[in-house]
Amino acid sequence: MSDNYGIFEDREENIRTKTPFIGRLPFDMGSTYNWNEFMTMMDSHPNDLYDRNSDKMRIGLNSFHSRGSAPDFARKIYEEMQEVFTLHESKITNIAFSGFGRASGSYPWHKDSMDVFLVQVISTVGLKVEGINDNEPFDFEPGMYAYLPRGTHHQVFPRESRVSFSFGVEGSPDPSIYY
Repeated sequence: MSDNYGIFEDREENIRTKTPFIGRLPFDMGSTYNWNEFMTMMDSHPNDLYDRNSDKMRIGLNSFHSRGSAPDFARKIYEEMQEVFTLHESKITNIAFSGFGRASGSYPWHKDSMDVFLVQVISTVGLKVEGINDNEPFDFEPGMYAYLPRGTHHQVFPRESRVSFSFGVEGSPDPSIYY
């Protein structure tokens, strides 16, 4: 593998068996980036986005990693995922960058139609994941990541405005997740 974070090293079995896992990136995300920098990376004219405590809806961009303004770690994670997930006949279909206001809420307990690799960038949120902590959300802090295979129930509990990256990985169809 190329120069990467080693997120998926020793995770071949988790990916093959579609078992969720969590971990932490090998650098301090909290001291590296701030809210205003990320809003500028997303939109060069974010006049209404600088107040991190204002109420706002989710903001998303597909293929965020390919923008010139994207942080290096987003590109590195994408490249590492390309190396790993293409071995499993999957492809990365979208990358979303999201900022949530404190009152915007989140999706209820749900499952997605594709594998999701979630990276928390700014602010701690609560995260509940089927098979890891079914009952109580744990603190999902900046720099942490979670692999949520297709069909894995999960829910994010925002406490304030936050920035998260969500990498969607599409694989072969499995209709059982809808039942």
